[in-house]
Amino acid sequence: QDGQRIHVYARILLAADLYDHLLLSDDGKTRRTNLEILHIMGTRYAKWLDPEIAAILPVVVPPFPPGSRVTLSDGRLGIVTALNTEEPFRLIFKLLAADGWTLTDQAIALAHFRDLSITRIGDIEVAPSSFRSRSAA
Repeated sequence: QDGQRIHVYARILLAADLYDHLLLSDDGKTRRTNLEILHIMGTRYAKWLDPEIAAILPVVVPPFPPGSRVTLSDGRLGIVTALNTEEPFRLIFKLLAADGWTLTDQAIALAHFRDLSITRIGDIEVAPSSFRSRSAA
């Protein structure tokens, strides 16, 4: 109830300020990925955030921005080519050829392949518990 007395713009600003504060890792030199920041916000700072604002964050701050190199649970590699605003953690990407660099014409929308998940973004391992989509909440 008390949280509803705080103007929605102030609640949005809190989330934006927290995101900005979490951009750099603890050493102050390395930039965190969007996925890392969303995970930290959703675990360590979940009670600070308005649940409605927290639910929309992955749409505004995509966990896997276009151009990100991802590894699927079946070992295939891809490059994120489009976002899915309905399910931000179930993005759209094109597969890479066997050489690991050549982009193929084969596009995959993770929303259509529930048995597939992302296990890595770049060199960072992604655990399934690292994130939740709005539909899983």
